[in-house]
Amino acid sequence: MTTTTIPGQETAFEQDVCAYLDALPTLLSTSEGKFALVGAAELTNIFDNRTEAMRAGYQRFGQRGFLVQEVSRHDLEMGTHWQQAC
Repeated sequence: MTTTTIPGQETAFEQDVCAYLDALPTLLSTSEGKFALVGAAELTNIFDNRTEAMRAGYQRFGQRGFLVQEVSRHDLEMGTHWQQAC
C-alpha cells in the first residue's frame, strides 16, 4: 500500500518528528536519556522511562498517533515509537 500526501501537507508522523527535532537542541542539554512525548505536532512532556511516556500518550491522545522518543544524539528509531491504532 502506498501513502499519498498532498505537497506541503505533512503526515501526523512527520509533524511529530519535526516537533521533536525542533526541540532536540534544548532537550539534549536538559533531558538527554529521558523520553519525549510528542503528539499533535507538540512536545507535551518528558518522562524518565518509556513506559510512563507511553501510558501518558495513550491517556492524552487515545488512539490517535503520538511519538515517544528517547532524547539522544543518535538517529531516531523511526517507525518503532510512533503509536497509532490500526
